[in-house]
Amino acid sequence: MARSLETEDLANLESRLNQLMLELPDNPVKATLQLVIEQLDEESRQLLPRLGVFQGGAMEDVLLDITEIPTEKWSELRSLLETTGLIQVKTLLNISVPYIQFHPSLTTALQSDNSENLRYRHQRCYYELSYYLLFEDFKNPVAIRAIMKSELSNLLFAIKGALAEVADYALNFVNNVNKFLDYFGLKRDLVQLNQQAAKLAGEVGSQNWYLSKGCVGEQSYNAGHYTEAANIFTEILTNLGTTASYNRCLVLGHLGRCFHKQGQAERAAAYYQQELNELKKLEPSKNIPIKISVVYTDLADALRDMGRYANAQTAYEQSLAIAQEENNERQVAVVNGQVGTLELVQGNLAEAEQRYRINLDIFQRLKEPIGVAIGWSQLGYVYDERKQWEASEHAYRHAANIFEAQGNLSGAAQTWNNLAVVTKKMGKLPDEEAWYRKAIEGGQKTQDWLSTARALNNLADLLQNQPDRLPEVQQLAKQALAIKETLDPATAEIWRTYDTLAIIADKQGNAQEAKKNRRLARETKANFAGTRYELKPKHSQLILAVARGENVKAALQRYAKGWKNLKTAIQQILAGERDVEKLCEPLTHYDAPIITAILEGIKRPESLEWFEE
Repeated sequence: MARSLETEDLANLESRLNQLMLELPDNPVKATLQLVIEQLDEESRQLLPRLGVFQGGAMEDVLLDITEIPTEKWSELRSLLETTGLIQVKTLLNISVPYIQFHPSLTTALQSDNSENLRYRHQRCYYELSYYLLFEDFKNPVAIRAIMKSELSNLLFAIKGALAEVADYALNFVNNVNKFLDYFGLKRDLVQLNQQAAKLAGEVGSQNWYLSKGCVGEQSYNAGHYTEAANIFTEILTNLGTTASYNRCLVLGHLGRCFHKQGQAERAAAYYQQELNELKKLEPSKNIPIKISVVYTDLADALRDMGRYANAQTAYEQSLAIAQEENNERQVAVVNGQVGTLELVQGNLAEAEQRYRINLDIFQRLKEPIGVAIGWSQLGYVYDERKQWEASEHAYRHAANIFEAQGNLSGAAQTWNNLAVVTKKMGKLPDEEAWYRKAIEGGQKTQDWLSTARALNNLADLLQNQPDRLPEVQQLAKQALAIKETLDPATAEIWRTYDTLAIIADKQGNAQEAKKNRRLARETKANFAGTRYELKPKHSQLILAVARGENVKAALQRYAKGWKNLKTAIQQILAGERDVEKLCEPLTHYDAPIITAILEGIKRPESLEWFEE
C-alpha cells in the first residue's frame, strides 16, 4: 500500500512530472495521469476511473456520493490530482462545498469506469440534485445558480441518459431543469430537451402526458406563439378535472399569461383570480407562498393594464410582502419592476426609476439575461418620459442586443418599436421607419399581435405627413385596428388608432369619417379606468383652475405651444358653454378627458378633491 504523501514526495513528483512533459510533449495529460497512477496503491487505481463519468467536474459532495470513493482515499487522490494540475478546487459564492473542476482532457484520458451501476448513480443523483436546486432557488438564487451553472453539463448528460432509457423520472427531470435553461437564455438546449421529452408522452391525462404537454406549451409561449400555447394549456386543463390541485393552478397561470400577452387583460385577470383561489385551498407546503406571490403579481399586472391602478397597487403590495418574508430575491426584483411600471403610467418618474434600478441590479447579480434586458428596456421608458433621449436610445439598444443574442424575437420586436419612437424624437426619421418595419416583421413572426398592432399604428403616425403615401398610411392603420379589435381595448390602446384614422380622414377630405373616428377615440379612452390617474400628475392645476374660474391664465402658461383646440374649448367653457359633445368634437383622445374632468368639476365640485390630493 502506498504511504501518505509528504512535502518531499510532492516536490519529487513535480520534478518527475516536468521531465516527463519534455519527453512526451504531444500527450501531456495522459503522461501526467500515468504519473499519478504510479503513486497509487491497487485499490486507488481501481477507484480512479470512476471520475470518468463526470462532465468537466462536480461538486465535491456529489462526486463522493456517486463514486463512493472512501474519504481517506479521496484525500490522497485529490492531493495528487491537484498538485499535478489535473483538477482545480474552486470555491463558489456563498457555498461551503468546493467544486472540483477537471482539466478539459482528463475525462478523455481516463480509462473510464462504464459500469451500469455507476451511470445509474450519476443519473439518479443529478435528478435528485435538480429537485433540490429547483426548490432552493426560491430562497438563495445566487448560490443555487452558481451550482447550477457549474453542474449544468452533468445535469444535461444525466437528463439525456434518462430520456434515452425512458426512465420513469425523465420528464420530471426535464421539467426541473427547464426553468434554469430559460433563465440562462440557453434556448437551444431547452428546445432539444423538450422535443425529446414530447416523444415520451403517455396516456392522455397521465402525469407523463401532463409534463410532456406542459413542456410543449411552455416552449410555444417562450417562442411568442401565445395563441398556440393557450390552446395547449386549455387542452391540459380540460383533462385535469375540476378538483383544485397544484397542476391545475400552474395551468391556470399559464393560460392567464397567454391571454395577457394577447392583450386580453380582463380574461387574464379572471384566470389569475381563479388560480389564486385554488392555491389557497391546497395543503400548505414550502413552495405555495412564493407561488401565491407570483400570482398576485400577475393579477396586479392585468389590473394595471385595465386601468385599475389602486387595485393593482394593493395586489403588488401583497406580492412583495410575501416575497420579502420568504427571502425570495428574484421575486422581489420582479415585483419592484412591475411597481415601477405602475408608477411610470401615473407619472411618478423618480419612484419608477428607483424601482427599475432595484430590479436591474438584482437580475444582473442573478445573471439572468432576459431579466437584465427587460430592466434596460424599463429604464428606457423613464428616460424617454424625461426627454433624455440619448440615454433612452442607449438603454433600448442595450436591451434589444440582449434580446437578439438570446433569440427572444418577441422581446426584441417590442424594443425595436420603442427605439423607433425615441429616434423620431431625436430627429432620426430614416432610422425610425426602419425600426418600425423591423418591429412589425418580428411581431408577425412570433404572433405577438399586440406589439405588431402598436408598431403598425406608430408607422402610420410617422408617414401620415407625407401626402403621397396616404393610401399606404390608411392601410397600415386599418391593419392595426383589425388586430386591436380582437384584443382588450384598454391594453391595445385602441383610441390611438381611431385618432390616426381621424387624421387620415381629415387629410383625405372625409369630414364625417374623421368625426366618427374622433368620437370613437374619445369614447374608448373615456371608458379606460386609468384615464383619471393619467390626468392627475399632468393636468390637475389646469383642471382645478378652470373648474373654479381661478388663476386660469397662470395655469395655461405651461400649454404655451400647441394645444390650440384645447385652449379654444377652455375659452368656450369660460364663456358659459357646457355641451360636452360640442366642446370635445375637435379634440383628440388625449385632450378630451381634460375637458370632461373640468365639466364634471363644475357640475360636482366634490369631484375636484381627487385632483387636490
